[in-house]
Amino acid sequence: MEDAELLQKAEQVYDKLLIIRADLYENGASKSSSPLHKTWGIACAYMREAGAVRDELKRRFASQAPTQEDRMEEDQKPAEVQGTPEGQPKPVTRAKFTVTEVDSAGGVVKFHPVYSSDPTSENAQFFAATPNGEITLRLVRDGVLANFKPGEAFYVDFTPAPNN
Repeated sequence: MEDAELLQKAEQVYDKLLIIRADLYENGASKSSSPLHKTWGIACAYMREAGAVRDELKRRFASQAPTQEDRMEEDQKPAEVQGTPEGQPKPVTRAKFTVTEVDSAGGVVKFHPVYSSDPTSENAQFFAATPNGEITLRLVRDGVLANFKPGEAFYVDFTPAPNN
C-alpha cells in the first residue's frame, strides 16, 4: 500500500469511528447510567488509538493535502476576542458546545459538544475535533442563567491565561 493510500485508509477508519461514536452519543451512551456506557468507553478508546495512528501518519506524510479537520481548525480560529489587551495571547482553540441542561434551582448549566450527521456542516467539523466532553457551570450572578436555553449552541474559546 502506498503512503497516500495508507493515510487515506487511516482517515476512513477514523471517520467511521466518529460516526459510530456519534450514534452512541445520540443514544445516551456517554451517561454512566446507560447500558451502552461500556461500549461508549470502548469506542472512545478506539477513537484515541485511531486518532493517534492517523496523526502519526499525517506527521510522516506531511506532504499530503490538509484534511477537512485541518482546514476547519484554521478557518474556525477567532480573529480576536474583544477586550483582549494588546500583547496578551489570542485564543488558540475554539470548540462549539450545545446547552444540554439548565437547572435554575441550582444555577447549573451543562454543555456537550455539538453533533451533526451531515459531514459538510459546521457542527460535524467541530464534532470531528471535539467528539466528547462536558462543561458544567454553576452561575451565581443574577440574570446570567437566563442567557442559556437547552438546544442553543455556543462557541467556547480557550485562551492561555497567566497562572496567578
